[in-house]
Amino acid sequence: MSWMVEDATLRHQESPGTFQIPSKDDIKKLHAGNLVKLIFTNQTGETERMWVEIKKVLKDRREFEGVLDNDPVIITELAAGSKISFLAQNIASIWED
Repeated sequence: MSWMVEDATLRHQESPGTFQIPSKDDIKKLHAGNLVKLIFTNQTGETERMWVEIKKVLKDRREFEGVLDNDPVIITELAAGSKISFLAQNIASIWED
């Protein structure tokens, strides 16, 4: 795999005033069908923020499985519908209607 999902909590710790992340309480409310934004990084360090639709919530809302809701521009080996496994700390944003 030539890409990874970044730890959004680390970005928040580095720049808490400018990089906000969802609260633990908001993450605990997530369920199948919700959209979350993750930050993907390739081997050269380029990043791309993309939405993922949650399909399964696992292990006390610490692990998730979903499908990519975007067509990537940078991480071209992924496509809309690609299966993505991720952790709560990877969530950079939650889609709000």
